[in-house]
Amino acid sequence: MQIRSLNKKKGCPTSGGALHGPDADAAVDLERTRAMADAGLGIWRVPICIGLDSNKTIDYKPVFGCQFGVVGGLPVARLLKVFTWHVLKGYLETKARLPTLGEYPMFNGEWPERGFDEWFLAVAAYPRLAESGVLSFVPTDARSLLLALDIEYVTWANPASEMVFVRGHGGEDECAF
Repeated sequence: MQIRSLNKKKGCPTSGGALHGPDADAAVDLERTRAMADAGLGIWRVPICIGLDSNKTIDYKPVFGCQFGVVGGLPVARLLKVFTWHVLKGYLETKARLPTLGEYPMFNGEWPERGFDEWFLAVAAYPRLAESGVLSFVPTDARSLLLALDIEYVTWANPASEMVFVRGHGGEDECAF
Protein backbone atom coordinates (compact mmCIF):
# COMPACT_ATOMS: atom_id res chain seq x y z
CA MET A 1 0.00 0.00 0.00
CA GLN A 2 1.24 3.44 -0.86
CA ILE A 3 0.52 6.38 1.41
CA ARG A 4 0.78 9.78 -0.24
CA SER A 5 -0.49 13.32 -0.40
CA LEU A 6 -1.81 14.96 -3.55
CA ASN A 7 -0.90 18.62 -2.97
CA LYS A 8 -0.99 20.67 -6.13
CA LYS A 9 -0.40 24.35 -6.80
CA LYS A 10 -3.97 25.01 -7.92
CA GLY A 11 -5.75 22.86 -5.33
CA CYS A 12 -6.04 19.33 -4.11
CA PRO A 13 -8.47 16.42 -4.05
CA THR A 14 -10.28 17.83 -1.03
CA SER A 15 -10.63 21.46 -1.94
CA GLY A 16 -11.30 21.81 -5.64
CA GLY A 17 -8.92 24.79 -5.73
CA ALA A 18 -10.58 28.20 -5.91
CA LEU A 19 -14.00 26.81 -6.84
CA HIS A 20 -16.85 26.78 -4.30
CA GLY A 21 -20.23 25.03 -4.07
CA PRO A 22 -21.41 22.30 -6.48
CA ASP A 23 -18.72 23.15 -9.05
CA ALA A 24 -16.04 22.55 -6.41
CA ASP A 25 -17.61 19.21 -5.49
CA ALA A 26 -17.61 18.12 -9.14
CA ALA A 27 -13.99 19.28 -9.56
CA VAL A 28 -12.94 17.33 -6.47
CA ASP A 29 -14.69 14.18 -7.68
CA LEU A 30 -13.11 14.55 -11.12
CA GLU A 31 -9.64 14.96 -9.60
CA ARG A 32 -10.16 11.92 -7.39
CA THR A 33 -11.37 9.88 -10.37
CA ARG A 34 -8.29 10.91 -12.37
CA ALA A 35 -6.01 9.97 -9.47
CA MET A 36 -7.75 6.57 -9.24
CA ALA A 37 -7.34 5.95 -12.98
CA ASP A 38 -3.69 7.09 -12.91
CA ALA A 39 -3.01 4.60 -10.12
CA GLY A 40 -4.72 1.78 -12.05
CA LEU A 41 -7.32 1.24 -9.32
CA GLY A 42 -11.04 0.50 -9.58
CA ILE A 43 -12.65 2.59 -6.82
CA TRP A 44 -11.96 5.76 -4.84
CA ARG A 45 -13.74 6.54 -1.60
CA VAL A 46 -13.75 8.72 1.51
CA PRO A 47 -14.49 6.53 4.55
CA ILE A 48 -16.68 8.22 7.14
CA CYS A 49 -15.54 7.60 10.72
CA ILE A 50 -18.10 8.60 13.30
CA GLY A 51 -17.83 5.73 15.79
CA LEU A 52 -20.63 5.01 18.26
CA ASP A 53 -23.46 7.53 18.20
CA SER A 54 -25.84 8.47 21.01
CA ASN A 55 -28.12 5.55 20.09
CA LYS A 56 -25.21 3.13 20.51
CA THR A 57 -25.15 2.32 16.80
CA ILE A 58 -21.98 1.97 14.79
CA ASP A 59 -21.77 4.68 12.17
CA TYR A 60 -18.67 3.77 10.20
CA LYS A 61 -19.11 3.91 6.46
CA PRO A 62 -16.34 2.44 4.31
CA VAL A 63 -18.14 3.92 1.30
CA PHE A 64 -20.17 7.10 1.60
CA GLY A 65 -22.89 7.50 -1.02
CA CYS A 66 -21.81 10.93 -2.24
CA GLN A 67 -18.04 10.49 -1.91
CA PHE A 68 -16.98 7.58 -4.07
CA GLY A 69 -16.39 6.70 -7.70
CA VAL A 70 -15.81 3.45 -9.59
CA VAL A 71 -14.65 2.21 -12.96
CA GLY A 72 -17.77 0.04 -13.36
CA GLY A 73 -18.58 -3.54 -14.25
CA LEU A 74 -20.70 -4.53 -11.24
CA PRO A 75 -24.33 -5.68 -11.89
CA VAL A 76 -25.68 -3.18 -9.34
CA ALA A 77 -29.41 -3.44 -10.12
CA ARG A 78 -29.48 -7.23 -9.69
CA LEU A 79 -27.21 -7.14 -6.66
CA LEU A 80 -29.43 -4.51 -4.98
CA LYS A 81 -32.58 -6.54 -5.67
CA VAL A 82 -31.08 -9.72 -4.19
CA PHE A 83 -29.57 -7.84 -1.24
CA THR A 84 -32.89 -6.15 -0.37
CA TRP A 85 -34.74 -9.47 -0.59
CA HIS A 86 -32.29 -11.04 1.88
CA VAL A 87 -32.62 -8.12 4.29
CA LEU A 88 -36.44 -8.27 4.19
CA LYS A 89 -36.31 -12.02 4.89
CA GLY A 90 -33.96 -11.46 7.84
CA TYR A 91 -31.10 -13.49 6.33
CA LEU A 92 -28.45 -10.76 6.74
CA GLU A 93 -26.97 -9.89 10.12
CA THR A 94 -27.55 -6.24 11.02
CA LYS A 95 -25.59 -6.18 14.28
CA ALA A 96 -21.87 -6.00 14.89
CA ARG A 97 -20.25 -7.96 17.68
CA LEU A 98 -17.38 -5.93 19.09
CA PRO A 99 -14.88 -7.31 21.59
CA THR A 100 -15.63 -6.10 25.14
CA LEU A 101 -18.52 -3.94 23.86
CA GLY A 102 -21.03 -6.59 22.85
CA GLU A 103 -23.60 -6.28 20.05
CA TYR A 104 -24.53 -3.01 18.40
CA PRO A 105 -26.97 -2.41 15.55
CA MET A 106 -25.39 -1.25 12.31
CA PHE A 107 -26.52 2.19 11.20
CA ASN A 108 -28.98 2.05 8.25
CA GLY A 109 -29.11 -1.75 8.32
CA GLU A 110 -32.90 -2.05 8.16
CA TRP A 111 -35.25 -1.51 5.22
CA PRO A 112 -36.62 1.13 4.58
CA GLU A 113 -34.31 3.26 6.75
CA ARG A 114 -32.85 6.43 5.31
CA GLY A 115 -29.34 5.53 4.21
CA PHE A 116 -30.14 1.92 3.31
CA ASP A 117 -28.27 2.58 0.04
CA GLU A 118 -25.07 3.13 2.03
CA TRP A 119 -25.67 -0.11 3.92
CA PHE A 120 -25.93 -1.82 0.53
CA LEU A 121 -22.72 -0.16 -0.65
CA ALA A 122 -20.84 -1.22 2.49
CA VAL A 123 -22.09 -4.80 2.68
CA ALA A 124 -22.68 -5.91 -0.90
CA ALA A 125 -20.88 -3.63 -3.36
CA TYR A 126 -17.72 -2.50 -1.53
CA PRO A 127 -16.27 -5.97 -0.79
CA ARG A 128 -16.60 -6.85 -4.48
CA LEU A 129 -15.18 -3.53 -5.66
CA ALA A 130 -12.21 -3.68 -3.27
CA GLU A 131 -10.67 -6.45 -5.37
CA SER A 132 -10.08 -3.92 -8.16
CA GLY A 133 -7.97 -1.75 -5.83
CA VAL A 134 -9.06 1.15 -3.64
CA LEU A 135 -7.81 4.71 -3.50
CA SER A 136 -8.80 5.83 0.01
CA PHE A 137 -8.94 9.55 0.84
CA VAL A 138 -8.73 9.52 4.65
CA PRO A 139 -9.45 12.78 6.53
CA THR A 140 -6.73 13.63 9.04
CA ASP A 141 -9.33 13.87 11.82
CA ALA A 142 -10.69 10.35 11.16
CA ARG A 143 -10.74 8.32 14.36
CA SER A 144 -12.04 4.77 14.27
CA LEU A 145 -10.70 1.34 15.09
CA LEU A 146 -12.84 0.13 12.20
CA LEU A 147 -10.83 2.31 9.82
CA ALA A 148 -7.67 0.35 10.63
CA LEU A 149 -9.51 -2.92 10.01
CA ASP A 150 -10.94 -1.51 6.77
CA ILE A 151 -7.49 -0.48 5.47
CA GLU A 152 -6.21 -3.95 6.37
CA TYR A 153 -9.05 -5.50 4.34
CA VAL A 154 -8.42 -3.22 1.35
CA THR A 155 -4.74 -4.08 1.20
CA TRP A 156 -5.55 -7.78 1.52
CA ALA A 157 -8.12 -7.55 -1.30
CA ASN A 158 -5.65 -5.73 -3.55
CA PRO A 159 -2.10 -4.86 -2.37
CA ALA A 160 -1.91 -2.06 -5.00
CA SER A 161 -4.50 -0.06 -2.98
CA GLU A 162 -3.42 3.40 -1.87
CA MET A 163 -4.26 5.75 0.99
CA VAL A 164 -4.11 9.54 0.77
CA PHE A 165 -4.47 11.74 3.84
CA VAL A 166 -6.59 14.84 3.29
CA ARG A 167 -7.50 17.71 5.60
CA GLY A 168 -10.24 16.77 8.02
CA HIS A 169 -13.65 18.41 8.15
CA GLY A 170 -12.62 20.92 10.79
CA GLY A 171 -9.59 22.21 8.86
CA GLU A 172 -8.98 24.82 6.21
CA ASP A 173 -9.99 24.29 2.61
CA GLU A 174 -6.69 22.70 1.56
CA CYS A 175 -4.75 19.45 1.82
CA ALA A 176 -3.28 18.43 5.16
CA PHE A 177 0.25 17.83 3.82
